[in-house]
Amino acid sequence: MYGVDGSGPLGVILIHRGVLFLAVACVSVLAAFNADARIAAMLVMSISVLGFLIAYAIVRAPKRLRTIAIIDAIALIPLAIVGNDVWARLSA
Repeated sequence: MYGVDGSGPLGVILIHRGVLFLAVACVSVLAAFNADARIAAMLVMSISVLGFLIAYAIVRAPKRLRTIAIIDAIALIPLAIVGNDVWARLSA
């Protein structure tokens, strides 16, 4: 997908990125069933999604990563909805 040799140093970094993405996904699934985990999940997801979109913009939006950027941009919508719900619960 990224055009990187999987056995080189960048390959190791990408494998680690995949493991971190799995952790983000697991926290999100946990938050779907456990309201107490939603604050942490929202924070982790926000860092992941916004971090990628900022990095994507900084490197001048490479075409190879456009699909991922579009999906992350769409993910901002449910993230904002959940964030609003979490914020409302914290403020109550």
